[in-house]
Amino acid sequence: MERQRLAQFKSIAQADHEIILFGIGNFRRLFTGTQSPDAPADFAGVQRLLAEKILKHFAYEENQLFPALLEISPAQKTMQAIGDLCQEHTRLSERAQQLSALVGQRNLTNCTGQLWTAMMDFFNDLEKHAAKEDALLESCV
Repeated sequence: MERQRLAQFKSIAQADHEIILFGIGNFRRLFTGTQSPDAPADFAGVQRLLAEKILKHFAYEENQLFPALLEISPAQKTMQAIGDLCQEHTRLSERAQQLSALVGQRNLTNCTGQLWTAMMDFFNDLEKHAAKEDALLESCV
């Protein structure tokens, strides 16, 4: 039963990863193509991704997924990996909130290069983080 519950949690977490990756792709298109008339709405979507979706996803993992994972695999290696992932959640959450505030500024022309660099660094780190989580899940389920 615990493995079935963990598999369900894993499925939800990985679906979130896909949604987040989709959002990352949308952000990249905002800067690499011609901006459409929908650009303000697209930026608002990126802001929601940063301020809400990513933070909710981290909370879900810490409150649901990781405890279920520890029930199945209470080994020291699993506990250490989860502790490391939670520390990354803290750092990524702080950066997401800072970026959300930057994206929320309506006059982005003064910081476009800074925003692009900061967002790409953040999204690259987020993708690496998600890959670590997926690898941990695969090793335990």
